[in-house]
Amino acid sequence: MSDLRFVSTRGGATPVTLSGAIRQGLATDGGLYVPTRLPDVDLGAFAGLDRLPDLACAALAGFFEGDRLLPQLPDIAEAALNFPAPTTR
Repeated sequence: MSDLRFVSTRGGATPVTLSGAIRQGLATDGGLYVPTRLPDVDLGAFAGLDRLPDLACAALAGFFEGDRLLPQLPDIAEAALNFPAPTTR
């Protein structure tokens, strides 16, 4: 599967990677970046997960596909979501 790209909601900016979208914030034409497609979700990846950082990694991995930030996703999720919260199975 090809790397996921992000395009502007206004349609006037060159597609970018996830890193590019995060770095730029708004697209050069003033639009918001959205993925060109929704990634497939492997429901099996959620089996046995009960911590928010782990759930976030399983849910967001497809959006990081092909991006240099993919190896850092676990650290990003841990830093952002490492607090107690109820989850259900």
